[in-house]
Amino acid sequence: MKDLLPLCFSELFAVVLSGFSLIFFVALYVYR
Repeated sequence: MKDLLPLCFSELFAVVLSGFSLIFFVALYVYR
């Protein structure tokens, strides 16, 4: 279980980061 936690956290971080960058680019395109 302890070995699974960092993997799950890194995957969650990657998903959040990709979602945030997507929202950032959409906002950049809209407010241009």
